Amino acid sequence: MYVNEQAGLVYVANPRTASRAVGEALTTHAGFTMMGSHHSTDGIPDGALVFTAVRNHYDALVSLWYSMHGGLPFEPRFLDWYPHHIAFEYPHGRLFPYTDLADITVRYERLAFGVNLVLSMRRLGPIPVRRKGWGLRRRGRPYQLHYDPAMRAAVAERYGEEMEALGYDWEHV
Repeated sequence: MYVNEQAGLVYVANPRTASRAVGEALTTHAGFTMMGSHHSTDGIPDGALVFTAVRNHYDALVSLWYSMHGGLPFEPRFLDWYPHHIAFEYPHGRLFPYTDLADITVRYERLAFGVNLVLSMRRLGPIPVRRKGWGLRRRGRPYQLHYDPAMRAAVAERYGEEMEALGYDWEHV
């Protein structure tokens, strides 16, 4: 978790949402310090405005695969890997477990804009937020192209309630 006590802001890092890039930008350019570990949530200061980021689940799972496998050829290995991973129990049964702690949720697709909008509420920023890693598209291909029908259905079944609550679906990746 990243805290700027003077501004009364806390950034809680959800996995697979460019959280390391956001944390680095906040500590380098906006006076935040890391409290605990990157994904910790213990000790959120009372009265702080808490924000986090989320991402379409289909995108996040492909991003996770690439980060775990270092960009190895994608198909068919992803198709073999996802059934084992999708059964993994994340905290609170969700891919993005910290949304309940947040007053404001920023979408990955407009990450820099969202982070800077939150900072502007406390007269901070704007700051550069540069995503690292694989980005929104791999080799120019939308993540939807990496999914077969069974896989798409499995993700929707496993994370459908969370996706709906966050405003994500298959068509809007």
